[in-house]
Amino acid sequence: DGNVIVVGSSHRPATGWDWVVLSYRADGTRRWVQRYDGPSHLDDKPAKMLIDSRDRIYVAGVSRSAVRYDDALLVKYSQSGSRLWAKRFDGSADHADAARSLCARPGGGVYVCGYTSSIGTGVNGLLLAYSGAGSRLFTTVEDRYDASTSTQVFQDVAVRRGGEIVCGGFDQLSGPDTDVLYGFYSPEGSLRWLTHWYSDWNDQLTALARDGQGGVYLTGTYGTASGPQVFTQHLCAGGTDWYCLWPSVPSVGHEPMAIAVNGVNAYVVGSNGAGDRFVVGHVY
Repeated sequence: DGNVIVVGSSHRPATGWDWVVLSYRADGTRRWVQRYDGPSHLDDKPAKMLIDSRDRIYVAGVSRSAVRYDDALLVKYSQSGSRLWAKRFDGSADHADAARSLCARPGGGVYVCGYTSSIGTGVNGLLLAYSGAGSRLFTTVEDRYDASTSTQVFQDVAVRRGGEIVCGGFDQLSGPDTDVLYGFYSPEGSLRWLTHWYSDWNDQLTALARDGQGGVYLTGTYGTASGPQVFTQHLCAGGTDWYCLWPSVPSVGHEPMAIAVNGVNAYVVGSNGAGDRFVVGHVY
């Protein structure tokens, strides 16, 4: 309908950080505002928003609990701003859990990715599936190393043609450096295969996006001695996969923030260590 939906954070002394969803008409007048303050009245922060084909709004993020530390949170709103339901996820050990992103699920509802924590296995990648009515369809926990000191975090999720789910982020076995991690899952949440690669510096995936032919773009950072490059990979629905590192010889570090796709072309935006913004376009 030409309206604009904005999601962010708002602070109040009595409730800490709440997440806030606002709707504006095309002329800038505000239609409605919705705040989310969890049962413990502690910090609640959104990470990603999605609007489905019927203009319902899903927001995923994290909500602090008084007894369980952080929970992953998913909230669904109607087009008019009414809260339809809220679903919290608390992992097996009542430790830190968070939703980092979400994407539309074929057939309705959403996939949500992030991480969950436990005492015995550290921080593990998390993939959840919810129906449009709010039923949780599956829970997949990715513990690549089965070690209490390991970390795996999924930062974004997309769906390839045929329904295969792609989750991307980073892992960390020991030491300060992170490595790229992405996995492919069946529509039922079963792992098909997992990819891990690294440089001698920090590497990670920041964002994923599906293209117009059912392939998926991934973008993130690849470390070098002079700072990170922007790494972009195209997992094609047909044809040959490819990747790009930009700039070829960085003089400062470059950090991608988001990726947008138009047809099969992709555009990565971010900033560098000199305080400049950049847009990198990939015409395929």
